[in-house]
Amino acid sequence: MPIPQHFREGYLDNMEFSAFDDETATAAIKFKDIEHVLRLISAKDHRRFRERDTRTLSHHQIICRKDVMEAAAKEFTGMVATIINGRLWMGSMGRSDLKLYEKPTE
Repeated sequence: MPIPQHFREGYLDNMEFSAFDDETATAAIKFKDIEHVLRLISAKDHRRFRERDTRTLSHHQIICRKDVMEAAAKEFTGMVATIINGRLWMGSMGRSDLKLYEKPTE
């Protein structure tokens, strides 16, 4: 399932926890009331959330089963901190979209 360009405000209201999946190198977000698991392929995918959901993510520590994978998992939590510190969540710059954040391709 492709990740949408941005998520609606409150998308993570029913978030139960997030975990780093060392087999796929993705962050998996589990919800309380549904079987759905959202997988973020890149730490940059956190920029698709609005302010409330970004702050929700900051209140949850990512679970990592293997100590050796902790550095990779920290990329995801580090991105959340960067977004909050820079106030870079989706919609913070008016009608901007993710293309403003992406490095130009060569």
